[in-house]
Amino acid sequence: MFPVATPDEEWRVSCGNAYGGNALSVTGVKIMSNPVKYNFTLVRADTFADVWTIKDSAGTAIDLSAGTCKFEINPESDGSGTAILTATQADYITLGADGTVTFAIPPAVTGPLDFVRAYYDFELTLATIVETILFGDVTLYKDIA
Repeated sequence: MFPVATPDEEWRVSCGNAYGGNALSVTGVKIMSNPVKYNFTLVRADTFADVWTIKDSAGTAIDLSAGTCKFEINPESDGSGTAILTATQADYITLGADGTVTFAIPPAVTGPLDFVRAYYDFELTLATIVETILFGDVTLYKDIA
């Protein structure tokens, strides 16, 4: 079973006991042993603004500024469907030296979305290591205002 984080928890990818022993290696051997499951709601036609922080077991933020990433929402849990939304550090995501992953997906992108429930994963690349570190369900709230 994958570890589950609640929305009010600070994202901590750690070597110790947080989230069932997920490990983040600063040496480039392995980013983590298991991805963390996190479910969230996206509001259609609103800016999706969120910040996740990646820290090591000592609570020190990991420098992500030289990394790359990909966030994808897909109608199929195995990714076999056509992507509903894809974002990278080239457009709507900023990876910070302070360990932050900052999302700023504008209403022009979230406005046309039309699904009830879909699936996402967040893939991070540091040096030559590519791993999915977060995944889960996305519920779309169809804002009426």
